[in-house]
Amino acid sequence: MWRKAIIGYWPHRLYSAQGASQVYFGGYAGGLDGAVSPQMGAGNFPRSVGFRGGASCFMKQLKYFVDGQGLVDVASNDFEEYVSSPKCYDVWFRKFELGSGEMLTFGGPGGECGI
Repeated sequence: MWRKAIIGYWPHRLYSAQGASQVYFGGYAGGLDGAVSPQMGAGNFPRSVGFRGGASCFMKQLKYFVDGQGLVDVASNDFEEYVSSPKCYDVWFRKFELGSGEMLTFGGPGGECGI
């Protein structure tokens, strides 16, 4: 939500009404076959610069909807970080600010990634 407008909301009619047992977040930086992989975001590994220092990309105040409970904050302890090419990209769940929920930062320089 930003300035009381819901951002990143997908109506239930796009999905099964049966609920979900897992939530996934992901990113992709792609290029032509045989070419070097492009950078993701500003080209920085998130752990090396952090949010305030110019991390590549971020999503903050992540929430999901639970029937009967409403919006629930994402807890980084409930997620597994997975990176298919750690020499080129990384992901990092971290606390943003007190009372503001958690933040997912991700990015990297790309290069010869082998993917």
